[in-house]
Amino acid sequence: MLKFLRKYNKWILVVGGVLLMVAFLAPQAIQQMPRLRDPVMAEYNGQSVKASKLEQADAELRAVNALGGTGALADLLLQLTAPSGERYMEWYMLTREAEDAGFIGSDQDGRQFYPQIAQELAMLQAREVARQNGLPESFAAQLAPQYAEAWLNRIIGSENGAASAGRFRTIDELHKAVAKLRGVLRMRAAYSTMGRLSTSRASRSGVNIFNGATVDYVVIPSERFIDSVPEPTEEAIQAHFEKYKDSIPSETEYGIGYRQPQRVKLEWIAIEREPIENAITIDAVEASKYHQLNKDKYPASFSEARNEIIAELKRQKAQQIISQAENAVRSEMLRATRTLERRDGYVDLPANWADNRPSLESIAQHVVEQIKEANDGLTIPLPSITIRNAEWLDQVEVNALPGFGGANLRVGSVEAPAVVAVFSVRELNPNPNLPIQVGLLASEFPLVGNDGTRYFFRVLDARKESAPETLDEVRDEVVADIKRIEAYDRVVGELGGYTEVAINAGLEDVVESVNAGLPPEDEVTVGETPERVSIREKVTLISRVGQSTPPVFRDEDVLKAAFDVSKPLDPTKKIEDIPLPERTFSVPAPKSLAVVVGRISGLEPLTREDFAMGYNQYSSIITQLEVNKLETVENPFSYENLKKRHNWVDKDPRRRGNSEDDEG
Repeated sequence: MLKFLRKYNKWILVVGGVLLMVAFLAPQAIQQMPRLRDPVMAEYNGQSVKASKLEQADAELRAVNALGGTGALADLLLQLTAPSGERYMEWYMLTREAEDAGFIGSDQDGRQFYPQIAQELAMLQAREVARQNGLPESFAAQLAPQYAEAWLNRIIGSENGAASAGRFRTIDELHKAVAKLRGVLRMRAAYSTMGRLSTSRASRSGVNIFNGATVDYVVIPSERFIDSVPEPTEEAIQAHFEKYKDSIPSETEYGIGYRQPQRVKLEWIAIEREPIENAITIDAVEASKYHQLNKDKYPASFSEARNEIIAELKRQKAQQIISQAENAVRSEMLRATRTLERRDGYVDLPANWADNRPSLESIAQHVVEQIKEANDGLTIPLPSITIRNAEWLDQVEVNALPGFGGANLRVGSVEAPAVVAVFSVRELNPNPNLPIQVGLLASEFPLVGNDGTRYFFRVLDARKESAPETLDEVRDEVVADIKRIEAYDRVVGELGGYTEVAINAGLEDVVESVNAGLPPEDEVTVGETPERVSIREKVTLISRVGQSTPPVFRDEDVLKAAFDVSKPLDPTKKIEDIPLPERTFSVPAPKSLAVVVGRISGLEPLTREDFAMGYNQYSSIITQLEVNKLETVENPFSYENLKKRHNWVDKDPRRRGNSEDDEG
């Protein structure tokens, strides 16, 4: 052995040295391996941004967008401006900027943000409903609360799916991504309110914006004179329809338009509690046994408590039968669809499904037979059936359906009003938590009415927001609008005369002249008579449109006319001492197809005391209004401005159009 070592000692030393060098350099090489697999894909303020960071941003954005089932949550709340393939880079810059500024909290901050997200989505949905139906913003504020809880349940129920979309290992990682969304929104909110005005400037602007005036006014609608307008020709009807058929009322000069909102045709079967209770007979012996077992609940004698006990037993039995009826409906639909394939919760319906599907009549009969078989021959009345396939129903109309519209969906953690359930149909607003589709009875999603009635509904057809397919769909409305516009032109032509009467004699004489020829209010008339006009007194206005602004003054030109007259008036004088000509105004209101004649009946200036007490609020509102008026103002958080501000350099060779080696 010693001879071998002496003979090959040089070789041993060489090999050993090599091994030592390998052992020394291996850790450094291992450390370099991630570098080689994680190339630089961009620069942010001169700093390298590795591919792993952008991949993380992409995962976060996908996860946040999937939350709530909208598929675009971040896009909705942040209004991202980058092309779809580059939005993860915009998200990276926004979240990094918010993080550097200290606006991003922990994962728990993200989880606590869910209720606010639900409120935001509920308001967006309510605004869309109001917009589609030409309703004021105040309607959206009233409608939003009924959507908020359903959205919160959808957000919570979609957590696992959202985490999967981002390929996160835990829900906490999703919460951290949502915390980043919240941080970006905080940053934007802080920017929008950071402007400060000098006291003198805020005071001057506050006088113009927050001064109020009390007005008395008369609205003279074109409908008052529509009887004198001749019927339009077919050519005029067709031309008018073509002009406005794809318009939204709030966006046209006359406040008319025929673009139809999302709408559906429906049918449903109702399993009602009261008819079932009336069909039940309670045996006297059974009632007596119940009394004996529930003495603490019914301490009175059996004869005294008999009616109350029988009513209670009927309620219990009816609840049992309703559950049996629900199972009967589901089993009948399962029998009809068990051989059909399902994809993502939806059933692949055959082309002839409408001809072969179980009718509501057959389902109702099946329910009666199943109840009879399970309850010793008890026969309940046939469940009622309602079919609304003659006309389209929008969300407002579905919400107003007696009984059905007030019902709610309760499935697991999901709770939503009937209108949300119906319009979650796949063909309009697909919701993975509510796989409802046209043509298939939603047997898994019964609606529960306030009286306990179960409604099983089927959407027969659904149509997205669109223009009417034919003139006949809105013919009556078109003819009425043509006549209203012509009558409006005539009323505008008479506006000078009404103004003169108002100045010389007062609004009372304007009302009397408009109502001339109409029967007295207390006189019984045959047929329809035009509606009488009247003075609306002591209505307070401020110089900007708000939720309390009367509809006719939501047209800013009408509101401006009133304030142009009020501005020169001396607030130290009694309003009665100011001559009528100086405080009378008249103006066309085309969006209401009416004219307005009014007078200033009081001034409500912004006082120094009120201004001092509410300075911060006034200053914030004034700043926002001034920023909104700057048509050339740029969004500092737009994709292009983010890139400029942070010297963003995209080094992805796929977008740069070359194969340059950017590893480093």
